[in-house]
Amino acid sequence: MQILKFISALLLTFLLLYFLDKPLNIKEKSIPPIARFFNPFSGFWQNAEPAGFKMPSKSIRNTFLKGKVEVAFDERLVPHIFGENIADVLFVQGYITAQNRLWQMDISTRASGGRRTVSFSVVTGTASASAAASIRRITVSAR
Repeated sequence: MQILKFISALLLTFLLLYFLDKPLNIKEKSIPPIARFFNPFSGFWQNAEPAGFKMPSKSIRNTFLKGKVEVAFDERLVPHIFGENIADVLFVQGYITAQNRLWQMDISTRASGGRRTVSFSVVTGTASASAAASIRRITVSAR
């Protein structure tokens, strides 16, 4: 029974790899193969920072900070924050997070308010516009 499960999982894996590596044709439009998109050597991972990239360590001065705070990035770009008090360290942690995820936060805010289609008006169709309208109706009725 275990061999049957293993063989069926193996067969399913190979079928997925085969079909995801072929372009998909839908109504005279060709969608590129998605497996190549996720390829770690030539896919979208190539847009990541190069292996030798090093974020500069910085000392942050702000009117909200009471003391000095320093941020050092390691080889995996993980920030290490050192400060004189915990309130300043937490403020800078939020600052660094916002700095790295500003686009994500903007899109999340627009999506929750039903205004995401404004950003993608060229790409989106009527389905996303109707979804945005229904989210706006829910938001208005909740107030």
